[in-house]
Amino acid sequence: MKKIKISSVLILIIISLSLFFINQCDINEDAVYRRIRDYADQVKVINTHEHQHWPEEFGDYHFRFYHLIVASYLSADVSSAGANGYDWNLMDSLSLDELWDVYGKALDYTRGTSYYSQFVRGFQKQYGFSDLYFTKDNIAELSIRIEDNYDNYKIWFDEAFHKAGFELMFLDQYWNTFNTNIDERFFALVFHINPLVLESSEKPEKGSEPGWFYKEADDEGYEINNVDEYLEFCDHLFKKNIDKKAVCVKNSQAYARTLYYEDVPYEEARALFEKTSSRLTPSEAKKIPDFMFHWIIQKSIK
Repeated sequence: MKKIKISSVLILIIISLSLFFINQCDINEDAVYRRIRDYADQVKVINTHEHQHWPEEFGDYHFRFYHLIVASYLSADVSSAGANGYDWNLMDSLSLDELWDVYGKALDYTRGTSYYSQFVRGFQKQYGFSDLYFTKDNIAELSIRIEDNYDNYKIWFDEAFHKAGFELMFLDQYWNTFNTNIDERFFALVFHINPLVLESSEKPEKGSEPGWFYKEADDEGYEINNVDEYLEFCDHLFKKNIDKKAVCVKNSQAYARTLYYEDVPYEEARALFEKTSSRLTPSEAKKIPDFMFHWIIQKSIK
């Protein structure tokens, strides 16, 4: 009996010590996790994929909750979930309750998407939003604060930028590819080269209204009648972007065409460029952009 009692005491001591050390390990692991997390939170982020607009680029609107959804990729998820598409004018003409009746059900259906999650996390970071989901009630306060911030957007953007931990954003202005005047406190210029490729097979008929690319060339003092003049204007655009400290070129043509670019000889491209776009066969209309893409690669290397 005596041996059994001693054994029981030893077992209790061993159990107690084990629990103590396990608890200490949990505490130490938690402390290590916090140190790593706190350090990571202090590391500045370079955002290499940004399409940041200024509010005035959308028009004269009072930005509220639904305006931000419209201006984001989440709008596509909401449309896929059953909404009829966001209408900018509707945003200003209906109350928040009315807008929830129009879009709320579809918005709820997007809760499992990454864009919805990103939206929630953004509001948690910037607004102290504590809920997991958007509801008819909790967006009311958010919307008021959004409108106040966007009424003083330049100040708000500076605060939000640093609060999010950004050091720099690579700005791809696919909607305004010729603009090189950006705020270098926040952005690094990305040279979006899609138009240089895609517009190369869109030579207008003589005497007809030229396309926007040709109008831009004319505005900058370049007349385009042949492939050499086209390349001269493209070379000018490269130099212009380099002068404005562009950090990279970007090609997003997988949305519009195959990524197989045939290595077309200059002589063949020059002959094809003599034709207007209406006279090109589908095969010929592909060869000029293919040639341009290889030209852009070589120009980028240079």
